[in-house]
Amino acid sequence: MTPWGSLVRQYRAAKNISLKQMADGVGLSPSYLSAIELGSKGHPKTALVEKTIKFLRLTQPQQAKLRLAAERSNQIVKIPNDSSPETYHLVHLMAERVSNLSAREVQVIAFLLDEDKYNNGGCYEY
Repeated sequence: MTPWGSLVRQYRAAKNISLKQMADGVGLSPSYLSAIELGSKGHPKTALVEKTIKFLRLTQPQQAKLRLAAERSNQIVKIPNDSSPETYHLVHLMAERVSNLSAREVQVIAFLLDEDKYNNGGCYEY
C-alpha cells in the first residue's frame, strides 16, 4: 500500500467512511480508488488529492500530511541531473534491494535520511 493509500484509509476509518462512499464523493469507482491506494494504478494526481481533502474535510495539518504522502507515493523518483555517480549508485542500490529490507531497516534508513524528522527527534511517519 502506498503512503497516500494508508493515510487515506486511516482518515476514512476515523470518520466511518467506506471506500464506496469516498469513491462516489470524489468521482471514481471503488475499484479504481482501491487500486490507487494500493499503488497498482500509479500515484494520486493533484486533482484527486484536492478532492480527497475537500471530501474528508481535513484540517490544515492533515492536508499537509496527505499532500506529502501523495508525493511520496510516486514510484518514479527523479535523480537531479547534476548528481554524482555515487548518488546514482545509491539510488539504484536502494531500488534493487528495498523489497528485501526489514521494517526496522527501512525505519533506520528513513530516520537517517530525513533531516527534518532527525532534527525533531521524532519517529518517521506521515
